[in-house]
Amino acid sequence: MQENVKTIIKLDFSDNYIFDIEAEAFDEFDVLEELDLNSNKLTTIDKKYFTKKLGSTLLRLKLNNNKIEDLTPHSFKYLTELIFLDLSRNKKLEVDSGIFGKSLSKSETLILKWCEIETLDDDTFVNLK
Repeated sequence: MQENVKTIIKLDFSDNYIFDIEAEAFDEFDVLEELDLNSNKLTTIDKKYFTKKLGSTLLRLKLNNNKIEDLTPHSFKYLTELIFLDLSRNKKLEVDSGIFGKSLSKSETLILKWCEIETLDDDTFVNLK
């Protein structure tokens, strides 16, 4: 094993006060598979949060119980290996078409319970298999 390889596979930041994440904050971890950010203060998911490097290893992402309202088609752009995404309990979450792009085509589990979603476009989940 290389000396400089960071072997952390799971990071749990649940129940904190995180409202912003600096670009490349998780790029120090070479094999990070699970990231738990549930119960924080995030209001948006900027594409800078989850980089191409992180996306090549991340399998599970928990963003439940935040204050997320804003997702863009680029929010999960680089998360090409993701199989589990929990967005539940983000009560003002807008789920528009294009949010779940082709990068999430490997996803097996998407949790959206208790989001108080009012409308779904017919192509919202077109890229999910």
